[in-house]
Amino acid sequence: MTTLSTTISKNKNSLKIFAAIGLCLLGDAMLYTVLPTRIELFAFSGAQLGIILAANRFIRLFSNFWAADLYKKFGRNVPFKMAVIFSILITFSYGYFELFWQFLILRLLWGIVYSLLRLKALLIIFDSGLPENMQGKLSGIFRSMSRSGYMVGMILGGYLTDMFSMSGSAYILAALTGLSLFFIFSKNQKEDLNKCKEKEFVPASKTHLLELITDFKMFILMFMGFALNFTGLGLINSSYGLYLKNIFGENLLVFGIVIGIATLNGIILSTQSLFELILSPFLGNTADKHSTHKLLDYAFYLHAILMSLLVFFQNGFIAIIIPLILFINTAFLIIILYIEVNKFQKSSVSNRMAGFTTAVDLGAAFGPLTLIFLDVGLTLSFLYLTSAILLFTAGLLYRLNFKTT
Repeated sequence: MTTLSTTISKNKNSLKIFAAIGLCLLGDAMLYTVLPTRIELFAFSGAQLGIILAANRFIRLFSNFWAADLYKKFGRNVPFKMAVIFSILITFSYGYFELFWQFLILRLLWGIVYSLLRLKALLIIFDSGLPENMQGKLSGIFRSMSRSGYMVGMILGGYLTDMFSMSGSAYILAALTGLSLFFIFSKNQKEDLNKCKEKEFVPASKTHLLELITDFKMFILMFMGFALNFTGLGLINSSYGLYLKNIFGENLLVFGIVIGIATLNGIILSTQSLFELILSPFLGNTADKHSTHKLLDYAFYLHAILMSLLVFFQNGFIAIIIPLILFINTAFLIIILYIEVNKFQKSSVSNRMAGFTTAVDLGAAFGPLTLIFLDVGLTLSFLYLTSAILLFTAGLLYRLNFKTT
């Protein structure tokens, strides 16, 4: 049986790639943390701020497939190196430019770059000849390493901005991102390219989003990814502060200490990154040891139940405990879903991953948009219940169309 330590020792070069990707996320994480708190320094309206922060996700509805085409045409080395170089330049540019249209272009470019970075990691995990009992572990390690880069970017970006300025923070993080060049321009990486060049350059048929979803089983997996990120990265991340405010009011007294609701929301939401950082390798190890069909079936129903609890049992204990379980289950589910998508054999791995990540990105982008329904009289409980129904429907479709025995 392949252990976690064995997976690490046999994939040292892959870990260098994952580390480079983690460094490339520093600037993006800094922007999400700093820009909303420094909006007065820019001539941005609230709507423009939302567009800037969402543009990178919407462009990925197209760029995920562009990334797959680039890797097929030029191999897995050159597009990835270009993506890393652009990551450095984009992070630097966050400190140099000030106008809305300049930031919009940077965010659209970042969306394309991120598609290349993420697909590179997925191809390493699922399309480089690794045994199946190693894929979950390596997937968990990748998510842990990339999440660590994101957490460092959020914390260090905010600290450096308070110490210097947003420009100073961006320049320092760009320099740190530059360390990724040491990981990608090495002799071992060139040797790895030559070892698998024959496989990488085999032409694959043109498969786009509409063609992928015409296969009902692939559509179900994509729908599950959409529902998962619609709930977590989308709806919960953008609305949970309002949910907590409805439960506790403006402040919460804990052991004689008054905690503001914004602080409590930040603490709860930050555990999502913390759990993914710490637990992903072990969750991936679990996915390798057991039937992914059963795990996915049960875990998806659990997700629907947890969202329902937030609707029907609104109290302090539920409000604090349930999101923590949701975040752990989300980290587990996304690993299992990637494994299931890899098992689907109707198209190339790059196209399958591009299609699935597009559905995931779509869910994350549309989740926050549902909050506009609050302005027309719908309640947050109704939106959470809708999310639970979406999750239950996805889980039921999976159970009816995939073997779970």
